[in-house]
Amino acid sequence: CLLNGNYRIALDYFLKSRNQSIYLNNRLHYLNNNGNITELHKVKLEVIYSIGLCYSKLNEPYYSIDYFEECITLCFEILFGVSIDSEFNIINENKNDLLKTMKNVISDNSNPFLNKFYRIIDDYIDTLYDIKDYSRAAEFVNLLLNITTEINRRTILQLVLNCLTVLHFLHKGKLDKNSCNINLLKIEAPNSSFCSVINGCNIVVAEFVRCYKANMSLQNIITKKIVCDKIDSLYKM
Repeated sequence: CLLNGNYRIALDYFLKSRNQSIYLNNRLHYLNNNGNITELHKVKLEVIYSIGLCYSKLNEPYYSIDYFEECITLCFEILFGVSIDSEFNIINENKNDLLKTMKNVISDNSNPFLNKFYRIIDDYIDTLYDIKDYSRAAEFVNLLLNITTEINRRTILQLVLNCLTVLHFLHKGKLDKNSCNINLLKIEAPNSSFCSVINGCNIVVAEFVRCYKANMSLQNIITKKIVCDKIDSLYKM
């Protein structure tokens, strides 16, 4: 039903399946207490992820986000053996050693579970984008940056973080000119033309807003030297 687009029927099945899995949940609680991750965790993950997908397809993003976040929590337990809180902070006292371990795990491209992890992340961030919760998406991307070492992947993550930062800055009802620090809108691999152009747009937009004053015309903003310099840099790219 899920693959054929019958999302309401599929959702009813998955919800019943989850509610009836008392044995599974008790078993998982026992396994968690004993520090063992088994296939049962992956079964639970598939059910929760499928519920999130159904809600997303049925245009109920706020429900889907709850289930995607539960999926991400499970992914962190399966991949790294660690929990994260609602603010995407890692719950562990030995954070330095843990981050090193996490970086090793996430850089292992042979790990078959990483593809599932990234697919869930894509759906989660897309849904946050749809409801304009840019700050929440940025918090999670920042967490990913902290555990990612591969340079190309870091560049893309930083670009996404910069885009979300500017979108959040623009979407707020009241513009705080100090909240969008242009010095933070940098990427590690400026030689990447795609990343440079997109990030150049981020910087131009941020500079526009920083220079804006009430009743100022677009022409007045464009003629400011600092804005002109940013636009020229973008044209050269």
